[in-house]
Amino acid sequence: MRKYLRMQGSSLKNLGLVRAYSVPIKDRKASELVTWHVKALQRALDLIWNNIEWGYRFPELGRKVGSWS
Repeated sequence: MRKYLRMQGSSLKNLGLVRAYSVPIKDRKASELVTWHVKALQRALDLIWNNIEWGYRFPELGRKVGSWS
């Protein structure tokens, strides 16, 4: 099932539905690989989020003739 969201001024964005299941892993090496992979992904996400600079620009509003000062 696919859902789409139309954002103002942009093309269609695909909203994917994600299902997660707990699967027991008996093989120790496979378990270590999955654990390493999850930690590597988390480090990558932390690096990306820590390097984002958030800035806000507010539009300058001009004065209208006859407005209160």
